[in-house]
Amino acid sequence: MKTIPHPLLKVSDLTSSRRMFLRDRSADAHATLDKCVGPLDTHTSYRRYVSGISAFRLPLEAELRPIVWPELFSGYTFQPLADLLVKDMSDLDLAAPQLLPRETSPLTFEGLVGTLYVLEGSALGSRLLYRRAEVLGMTASFGARHLAVQSAPSDQWRSFLTLLEAKPLDMELVLKSADATFKAAEKAFAILDAT
Repeated sequence: MKTIPHPLLKVSDLTSSRRMFLRDRSADAHATLDKCVGPLDTHTSYRRYVSGISAFRLPLEAELRPIVWPELFSGYTFQPLADLLVKDMSDLDLAAPQLLPRETSPLTFEGLVGTLYVLEGSALGSRLLYRRAEVLGMTASFGARHLAVQSAPSDQWRSFLTLLEAKPLDMELVLKSADATFKAAEKAFAILDAT
C-alpha cells in the first residue's frame, strides 16, 4: 500500500505522515478527553482520575489480553496497566468502577493500531500526570503504580511509530478506532461524574 502524505506535510515529513495524520485528525477528541480528565491538583481529583481511567482501561485491556498478536506487530509489545490500576484503586480505597464495553471492537489490524495509538500516546502525557501525583503523595508503590510504569523511559512509543509507519494500513479505519478509543475514555469519565 502506498502511503499518501498528509496534505499539510512537506515531503521531508513523510516519515511521520501517519502520526501527524492521526494527531491532527484526532486532536478534537484528544482535547475533549483532556477536559474530561481535568486537573490533578487535589486528592479528590486524583481519585476521580484513577476511577475514570480504570473504568476505561480495565475492559479494554481485558479485550486485548487474549489476543495472539499478528506477525505484523513484531518488534512491538503491549504494556498492560490493568493489574497496577487495580492495586492503585485498592491503595486509594476506591470501589471497582462500572466497566463499560467498547462500542466498537479493536480486534482488526487497523482497530488494534488505532487503539494502541491512543494507549501508547497516553504514555507521553503520563510523565506530567505522575509528577502531579507525586506532589499529592502518590508513589510507584502507592496509588500511582500505573503512572510510574507508564511514564518510565521506554522504547514503546518509538516501536509503535515504527509499526504505524511501516505497515500497510487503511488510515481512515485506524482513525475511526482511535476516535472510538478516545470516546470510550470520555464516556468512562462522563458516567463516573453522573453517579
